[in-house]
Amino acid sequence: GAAVQITMGGIDVSSYYAGGKIAIPQVTGDISITISAVEAKQAPVEWKPGTDNLGGWKYGGKYGYKGKPELGGDKAFGGSIRLSVDFSRNANDSWSEIKLENEEAGVKPLSIKGQNTLSFNLYFKPENMTQGGFKLKLYGKSVEEQEVINVCPELDLFKAKDAGNGMKCLPVQINFPSVDASLSYLCLSLVGSSTDYKGDLYIGQMKLSEEKVPDGFVDVKIAPKKQAKVQLNQLALPTEAALVDAQAAQEWIICRSCLRRLYAAMILCALKIYKSKIWLRIINWHRLFQMYRGRNLLECLATKQNGTVEK
Repeated sequence: GAAVQITMGGIDVSSYYAGGKIAIPQVTGDISITISAVEAKQAPVEWKPGTDNLGGWKYGGKYGYKGKPELGGDKAFGGSIRLSVDFSRNANDSWSEIKLENEEAGVKPLSIKGQNTLSFNLYFKPENMTQGGFKLKLYGKSVEEQEVINVCPELDLFKAKDAGNGMKCLPVQINFPSVDASLSYLCLSLVGSSTDYKGDLYIGQMKLSEEKVPDGFVDVKIAPKKQAKVQLNQLALPTEAALVDAQAAQEWIICRSCLRRLYAAMILCALKIYKSKIWLRIINWHRLFQMYRGRNLLECLATKQNGTVEK
């Protein structure tokens, strides 16, 4: 493909190009046309299982799963991979994994250049479970035996939509960093997370593609405007400032008022004690008590040395 940019008199008029033709109603300046080549977007890789095949996928083993899952191709939901599972024995386990391996990548390297998403629909029956949920794991290795994909997203089953006959359909999109590599190994795992699901699950409409992934940033729609400098001597400042925010709750205002009164009362009480010389009497009493304790201790020591014991 190619990108066409047209300027006339220094102004971008690329909108005059459409359908392979340039139509300028009125020429008002020098025209500049720039054509640049654009790398074609790689076509998605789609897998279409049927009644007699898994669409290029195979059973790849298990990890932590207590049982033997059954896999097969099915015509349900326009062609899907059926997994007959029983997670009831793993209801207390946060990770019980069933693996699906892409056997095509093992025969011919699978290029994922420019691609960053594996998507599919997961079909399940809510009445087959009373607790927990599911996670996914997508893992891939390049032909150089390097790990290039390793992501483990959780599934939000509440986003599933009705698919008829008691089944629900959850659209799944697994995003991973885009790399220029060819895979020799690709594995998709369905992971039970503290669930007791027992019954059939279906995976359909699976494809590997390039999708626009939200980056968390917002495009600026309004250009910034230059603001005039603020002159401090021109600001209208109040002559008095309230100690309490005018929007504060009345209970907080009353509480602060009570604390101020309590603090003032404590200061007055301390001043009265100081002026009345009571604090001197307290100190004197304390000294006398310490002297009395010291005298008794000396008397006890003297008695022990004389070999007498008080009865």
